[in-house]
Amino acid sequence: MKKMLKRTESEVYHFHNGEKVMGIHMAIRGKVSDIYGNVSGLIGDVTGLTGDVTSIMGDVTGLEGDIDDCELTEDDRKQGINITELIG
Repeated sequence: MKKMLKRTESEVYHFHNGEKVMGIHMAIRGKVSDIYGNVSGLIGDVTGLTGDVTSIMGDVTGLEGDIDDCELTEDDRKQGINITELIG
């Protein structure tokens, strides 16, 4: 397993009844078209994150990179991975 992701500063917000609300929404926001796998444990802004996120959990706000570059093994995925273990 390699630490190939990086965290960037970002303003996290969502809209409720047409008003901007600061903070993480209960649903995932951002560009999710390149994400696949089980994402039930992820929260936050996933803009810029790509790859197979199966068995990964944690706050992904402001993360960038390709999960596939982290070279996760099947054993890693069976144990489950906290996203913080992949941030370099």
